[in-house]
Amino acid sequence: MPGSISLMTNSATLLIVDDDLSARHELRSVFEGAGHRTITAADAPSALRLLHRESCDLVMLDVTLPEVDGLALCRLLRAQPAMQQLPVIVFSADDSENKKVEAFAAGADDYIVKPSTPGELLSRVNSHLNYAQREWELIGSNRELQFLADLGRGLLQTLVPEQVARRVAGATYEGTNAALCACAVKNRGNGLAICVFDQEGSAESSALINLDRLERWLAVSDSPSLLTNHREFLLRDRQHQTEYVAPIRFGERSLGALVVAFGAAEDCSKDSCRLVDAAAQQAGLATHISLLYLGARESAATLAQEVDRRTVESEMQERFTEAIIDSLPLSLYAIDRDYQIVAWN
Repeated sequence: MPGSISLMTNSATLLIVDDDLSARHELRSVFEGAGHRTITAADAPSALRLLHRESCDLVMLDVTLPEVDGLALCRLLRAQPAMQQLPVIVFSADDSENKKVEAFAAGADDYIVKPSTPGELLSRVNSHLNYAQREWELIGSNRELQFLADLGRGLLQTLVPEQVARRVAGATYEGTNAALCACAVKNRGNGLAICVFDQEGSAESSALINLDRLERWLAVSDSPSLLTNHREFLLRDRQHQTEYVAPIRFGERSLGALVVAFGAAEDCSKDSCRLVDAAAQQAGLATHISLLYLGARESAATLAQEVDRRTVESEMQERFTEAIIDSLPLSLYAIDRDYQIVAWN
């Protein structure tokens, strides 16, 4: 499988496929001497098994292989969606134009003629690794933008903190390789609105989150935290290995936290953390707006109650004045527009 988008050109994993043992050793020595990790295979079936079992950043592929040749293997790789972005460099002693054209048509990214110098090998490999890294970063940026756009559209439909917590927790769980995701945001006068997502769905109960630890974390933390000690975990599920906690803030005001648990430490990548941070920022704005909405709704209710009270008082005053007038002897009298008697004879 292709490597992660965080691959570094000075520590990449390279798969060398060559049926010549001495050639494999020579290439391995060159690349490991430059700081890369290498894995090797002598034929196409072994290479395919390795690629489906281990993460790999680039393939060095000899054209001449037993049974299934290198170009056929290259076509097999390009037919698999997960392998289409994986850099493949073909090397061969055949310097003919036809063979080079055939290699590029099969999906190769480069063609190196043997024998070649260690300097040329490293230069070409590092060039393709750099290009692959930029491409993965672009894919990651597009993925992040799509995630934020989808989350933003969803948050536009939220009115109260409970809806914000559910929307943010669900989107973050689906957008990252998380084992568990919890969003806790302040609720107007009612503590925290909490929603937890896992593979079984969502729950708005606080049973899966340690509220005491969360309150302590909120009191002292204003920046993201990476937790690896189970004694510090905010989520009660014991199966995960790492937690990434991002504060939910609006301006200087703390409004809650977004807690994402990962089953393995390597799942908590820089890109996943960046997505969590971005989701927490949107959650801060949405929570602030929802609290303003609740405040306005409460003010409107209070205003309506005051209007009703004054209306009742006015009606009572009107009836009282009419009763007094009815009890007076026939005479001339005057009342103002508020039904107050101002004169009579």
